Amino acid sequence: VAYAHEKGMIHRDLKPANVMIRPNGDPILMDFGVAKMLGGAQHTATGTVIGTALYMAPEQVRGEIPDERADIYSLGVMLFEIATGERPYEGDSAISIMMKHINEAVPDVRALRDDVPQGLADVISRAMAKTREERFQSAAELATALRGISSAPSSRILFG
Repeated sequence: VAYAHEKGMIHRDLKPANVMIRPNGDPILMDFGVAKMLGGAQHTATGTVIGTALYMAPEQVRGEIPDERADIYSLGVMLFEIATGERPYEGDSAISIMMKHINEAVPDVRALRDDVPQGLADVISRAMAKTREERFQSAAELATALRGISSAPSSRILFG
């Protein structure tokens, strides 16, 4: 994700189905079908919603033009799911899920799984902040925060 952002591209539809794992264990990002080049011509109308409801940033739900921080939010949702085995927001329709991304507080990871390191819960919460300004400002910044957690003894639960 950081590499795509460095090249001026935002994915806009990050979800587990778009991440494949190579035989050596390295992840590879797939399906750039709705990706957008930053600073490029606008190909979608303002107010158009693009993405998958379960992983969509609040600004995407509102039809605003997303930037890299929308991908950060989606990564946060994926991390939430990895850490807890559950999605942060469920509903009976895409619309009800999207409204939860806008209106409901980020669920407490540790309330669902008390064995999740507090540092990881904090990273997930920040990645899923409702406003872009409160999130990590780059995928590289998020990666640095995650690397800091993986060196902590209690994080062996999630990182082996």
